[in-house]
This record gives sequence, structure tokens and C-alpha cells, in this order.
Amino acid sequence: MRTSRKVSSSILVITLAMIIVSGCDQPFSQSRSTISTPSNPSDLSDTPIAQMTGMAVTNASDLATTTVIAALTTATPFLIPSTSDAVWMATGTALVQQSVENEILSGLRGVDESLSQSMQSNIAYSAPQEMSLSDTVTVWLDINPPKTPEQLTDELIQNEAEMTPAELQVITASVEITDRMYAELTADDEDAFTILPIHSNPEQLISSEETTRWEWRLTAHTPGPHRLNFVIYRLVKYTGLEYWRPVQTYNAAIQVQMTLSQRLAVLDRKWIAGIVIAALLILAYWRWMNSRSKRA
Repeated sequence: MRTSRKVSSSILVITLAMIIVSGCDQPFSQSRSTISTPSNPSDLSDTPIAQMTGMAVTNASDLATTTVIAALTTATPFLIPSTSDAVWMATGTALVQQSVENEILSGLRGVDESLSQSMQSNIAYSAPQEMSLSDTVTVWLDINPPKTPEQLTDELIQNEAEMTPAELQVITASVEITDRMYAELTADDEDAFTILPIHSNPEQLISSEETTRWEWRLTAHTPGPHRLNFVIYRLVKYTGLEYWRPVQTYNAAIQVQMTLSQRLAVLDRKWIAGIVIAALLILAYWRWMNSRSKRA
């Protein structure tokens, strides 16, 4: 009994060493120098693992390979009468699982390396704080790596001829950029504005010296408070393919006002007719009361 346990333990250690060495290509000389080969290799052919797979098993290497194959090809649980074979099966399954996890982890590290290929840059975007219904204004987004937020803000204010600095809100931030960037402007309420891009392509090359700009013409259609969303993407290259990864979403709140004439224009005709009739009735009543007081 002690001899059998000693042989099983030796086979376990040898198999672990061989699988780890073959799967990870790492040196394992210290373990090999202290492990002895079983004296009776023919005993391995009588194991349930060998009988189950039908493969020739004459040494520890064959048993390790057979164990892994059994773990991969057996879709349903099975009973192993030998405790040593159960250990082999569990070990093979664990090593296969570890190999899969290492492969996934390697891929994730490759993605991280691709994501790290970027740099910081200041950006600035403008939007009106208030605008009247049916008005049209220009909205900008600027990127320039060497310029400070203050310099970008001054540029936007100087280029804005439709609004005064008090009416204009300029927001600055710092983002991760690549040599190509993508930007889009949306509104929470799709019916609130018409958004017309002036730039020819939402994807633009980023210069290390000049300002890269996106422009949109914004026309208000619905009164009330609204919110614009600036979404910025940077390019990520991985395994020869290109992906647009969102960097950040920035928001700008806008209050759309209505003039008195516009309020009257949007009123329903029935409401207008009701107001006119009510006014005529009030006028007629006032005249009747006035004439009655004169008679008295």
C-alpha cells in the first residue's frame, strides 16, 4: 500500500512538472532533479483513466496527456474508482482552465497597451446660456494640445459674433486624445433642436500645433430648459483593427425662451376664439352696466 501511494505521488509530481514546463516554457530543473521515475511503468496502463480513453499509457508523460484529453473531451461527469486518477483529472482540468485564463489575460493586457497610446490635451466647447425660439446659433468644440484652457476660451469668445460673452458659456476640460478624434453633438430631446454639422467629417486629424475645430448650427424648436451633449471619441488600434472609444460626454444646459408674439402664435385657434368671445362678453356687460347706471 505504501509503495502504491509513493508511486502515485511520484507520478503526480512528474506530470505536473511536465505539463507546466510544456505549457509555460519555464525552467523546472530543480523539481526534476529531486524526482524519481516509478520503477514499474506498466502499472500506468491499468489505471481507469487509461482504460477510459483507450490510449496507450506507459509512462508519466502519457498519463498526463491522457488526463488532459479526458478532461477536455468528457462532457458529463464520470466516476473514477481510483483516488490517484481523481487527482490526475482535477489537476489536468485546473491546468487547462489556467491556460485559458492566461490567454484571456494576455489579450486584456494587449488592449490596455493599446489604450495607453494616447496623450492629454485641453479642450473647450461653447454653447448659449439662453436663446429664443427659432433662433440659430453656432456651437464650437476646439482641441489644441499645447494651449491652456484660458487660451482656448479666449479664442472661442473672439470668434463668437452672434452672442456677447455674458450670453455665452464656455466649458473647458482635459481629455485623452490620439492622432484622430471623433465628436458628435446631440440633444436629450431630439425634437428640441435642429443640429446641422458645418464640418465636413466628424472624424478629424489632430495637430500638435493648430486648433482642431468642430462646428454645428443649432436652431431651437421647443421652448423650455434643454440639454446638449458633446460626445468625444478617440481612436484605438488593436490587432490591426480600429475602434472608436468614447472618451467623455460633456453637457451644456440651454434655456429656450419665447416672445409674446410667439406664445400667441402657438396657441390653438379655439383658445384664441374663446379669449375673443370672453373679451366681447365682458365689454358688452360693462356697457350694459354703464347705460343702466345712467338711467338710474
